[in-house]
Amino acid sequence: MADTKLTNLLAASTLVDTDLLLAATDIGTTPVSKKITVANARAALVGTTTVPGIWQNVPYVAGNYFAAGGTTPTWTVDSGDQQTYAYTQIGKTVMLSLAVATSSVGGSGPTSLRVTLPAGILPARLFLVLCRIQEGATDVVGRMYVFTGQNWIYIEKLTGAAFAAATNTTLVQGSITFEMQ
Repeated sequence: MADTKLTNLLAASTLVDTDLLLAATDIGTTPVSKKITVANARAALVGTTTVPGIWQNVPYVAGNYFAAGGTTPTWTVDSGDQQTYAYTQIGKTVMLSLAVATSSVGGSGPTSLRVTLPAGILPARLFLVLCRIQEGATDVVGRMYVFTGQNWIYIEKLTGAAFAAATNTTLVQGSITFEMQ
């Protein structure tokens, strides 16, 4: 009950440092009055200074995107190509959404596109979901996954086939939920 009330308080848009009087039924038999700062309350609740459940946009950084497999693989994502890269964290659960449009793939036979995870997040185990890949006008079913202790998202064709070399015609869209370490 106390966590729910504190979470609702922290999610309010007009937060200020305040004295909180927590009801006896929430924490024990004696009401307690304590000075608490918003930042300390957020950190105590989920181990972070971001409000739980509030989506955080990941700023564009070209180095967050790369390719692997094949010969001299490249994945070029320009700032306008990153339509959505955002996440939210509730406790140790991370929900992440990614949409990249009009990106370019180069080299010979790259089999994996990868995106660096934000904020030093490391997955606790393997989590895998299906995602959308589009090469030119062709939609392809893909898989998006995170792997234990690895700081990136893997994006691959479900068939395992290589990505075609293309300029400004590769699209990737997907969302994944996973447990962090």
